[in-house]
Amino acid sequence: ERRIEVIGDSITAGFGNLAADTTVGYSSHVSDGTSTYATMTAQALGAEIDVIARSGIRFVRADINNSMYPAYDKVSGLENKCNDAYDFANNKKDVVIINLGTNDNGATLNGERVTDDYVQSETKEFLKLVREKNPTAKIVWAYGIMGSGRADAIQKAIKEMNDAGDQDISFYSLASINPTLEGYGSGNHPTVTTAINRSFGLAAYISSLSGYLPGKLSPVRGFDGPEKQLAQELRVAQGYLDAII
Repeated sequence: ERRIEVIGDSITAGFGNLAADTTVGYSSHVSDGTSTYATMTAQALGAEIDVIARSGIRFVRADINNSMYPAYDKVSGLENKCNDAYDFANNKKDVVIINLGTNDNGATLNGERVTDDYVQSETKEFLKLVREKNPTAKIVWAYGIMGSGRADAIQKAIKEMNDAGDQDISFYSLASINPTLEGYGSGNHPTVTTAINRSFGLAAYISSLSGYLPGKLSPVRGFDGPEKQLAQELRVAQGYLDAII
């Protein structure tokens, strides 16, 4: 059994990913959390996935009410829906992927934009929390798609953790959206096409860390429209992964 957890923001939640272009405003009708880079990566690897994500969320604690940090170890801590402690011991993950930092780039503290040193320190603290709850998992900080302004700070924090003895934490760069080939969804968010493209490399990277071989995708169950097209595109992705891994 293969188990992956992904912690993220709107990119991971699928904000506006079904929208035809940026003129389409946000609604649940054009957002699909099952059609993201995260779910496609897990599906390509035949892994079960748990996702904790919310649009606009950060990991830095400059605004504690908009930080993943206090919510992470709860059953449903975002918006305080259920603050019971999550049972990590009986829900062990092989791989934890963190895709946070996009919203942190504009975080402020005492009216000033947070510094890279602050982001580095907060990255390290968040990694410590994730490691505490997932002592045996490979941890991958996958960052990019909608900008990577804090990449250096995040990578420096990861190096600190590596130097302190934790070699199972790494950084993976997610390429920015290609507007010509991939287009934009609502609010300049990634489309399903972008999700498919990013899942190729991420799945290959996870496979190299974990030893996972490509899994088998679930069958198409007679869907019509976008769902059927997505399933067919995922089969193309599956073939690609079989070739490169």
